[in-house]
Amino acid sequence: MNREIKFRAKELSTNKWIFGDLHLLSNFPHIHDAEAKKHLINSDTICQFTGLYTKNGKEIYEGDILELTDGSVICICVVTWNEEVGAWCLMLRGHTETGERPLGKWLCDNDYDIKVAGNIFDNKEILEYE
Repeated sequence: MNREIKFRAKELSTNKWIFGDLHLLSNFPHIHDAEAKKHLINSDTICQFTGLYTKNGKEIYEGDILELTDGSVICICVVTWNEEVGAWCLMLRGHTETGERPLGKWLCDNDYDIKVAGNIFDNKEILEYE
């Protein structure tokens, strides 16, 4: 199996995103970055990499806010893990249920362009209705 498993979370001291290997078994949750440097993190901001990318090659993480477009914005969604389906899915803005299809199938649909518009920690305003 050749699948990259990594996480991101906000560093406690800088509030900047740190990417790498997650370690939760210590008293101090942390991420080791690409240089194996240890960063203490806010465990409320942990997001797992889905293993999926946008058409432009941007990594998609749990908690990312996605815009689905076909020339104009069709919908705004949040990437979530769905235990029942066992897949990364999309939760439509203003709903508590996930979308009807797993994220991978949305990405394969040529009718839509999907872009990462932000995430639920830094860009909550995107999820607000006008």
